[in-house]
Amino acid sequence: MRTLLMSFTLLLVSQLSYSQAKILQGSVTDKKTGEPLVGVNIYLPEIERGTITDVEGKFTLEVNPEVTEIRFSFVGYLTRTIDYTGQKSLDLRLTADANLEEVIVRAFRLSADAPIAQTTIDRKGIEKVFVGQDAPYVLEKISPSIISYSESGTNFSNYGQFRLRGIDQTRVNITMNGAPL
Repeated sequence: MRTLLMSFTLLLVSQLSYSQAKILQGSVTDKKTGEPLVGVNIYLPEIERGTITDVEGKFTLEVNPEVTEIRFSFVGYLTRTIDYTGQKSLDLRLTADANLEEVIVRAFRLSADAPIAQTTIDRKGIEKVFVGQDAPYVLEKISPSIISYSESGTNFSNYGQFRLRGIDQTRVNITMNGAPL
């Protein structure tokens, strides 16, 4: 009987402690257009927990009793912090930040006669030397000034790395069909 009473008490205490956390549901929209905002960061600074809005601008978050504020932030919008007073639902409208600076992205493609060292390798050139090895070892065979190596010493696979004229691979631009690798 005593074991049963102890088990019931533990069950009751665990339910009470579980029920202290509240579930907050809501949505975040644009103040001007009313459109839902996808990927808004919702952050609880006191407990360092957060979530983001889904494709409909909605979110669900478990909120502990010690939470007093909720911070909403989104790229291109003003960050907003609100006081949390225990509400179960919250619909928020964020204001677009009018002080954003313009960003211009420019790209160019080198011509064959550009004064920059470059090598363009076509499919046939790769197929001549490719036998299943990792890319750095293929590049070493068909491109000048590339030295490749691996931790295992096989020059076939296993953590391969390469250098181009002494420059490590984080500083070498290699593209495939115009996309950087």
